[in-house]
Amino acid sequence: PALGVREVLLRRANCGQSRLSVGDRVTFCVQGPGGVSPGAGGVPMEALLVMLAMLPSQRIGSVLSCFKLSLPRAPVDAGWPARDDFRLDCHALGDRVILSGLPRDADQEELMRFFRKHGATGATIAHSKGTSFASVGFSSVAEVLRFVARSIHTFADDKE
Repeated sequence: PALGVREVLLRRANCGQSRLSVGDRVTFCVQGPGGVSPGAGGVPMEALLVMLAMLPSQRIGSVLSCFKLSLPRAPVDAGWPARDDFRLDCHALGDRVILSGLPRDADQEELMRFFRKHGATGATIAHSKGTSFASVGFSSVAEVLRFVARSIHTFADDKE
């Protein structure tokens, strides 16, 4: 129990894109001493910045998160116009994130410009008639959990 309290309030907005199930262990923050005293008046403390810490063995390989991702695309060459952003449907599974809805001209390096900054180790793209799909691998489930725990990721340029 944190601070002697056995229950905390868990709001969906504080969970990023994580999909929680019964038995999942999570880590979280609570408001510090400058705020209202924990559990005052019978109201449970609110869990902030919730993140999956450990998965029960029966969850390994299951869907950890479903989310949409919008990524900016660099121009094809210097001086060329900007291209439309990627707008992708994503599923986090174990040590990888599966992306669907990629345009046919997307390549692995373009995806890795963003995902490498978040711990990804590689990307594989598969093309079909109407669309393309990708699998982005991470070194561990923990890296994927860290990625989906955030609601917003920043992406500026190759220098970061």
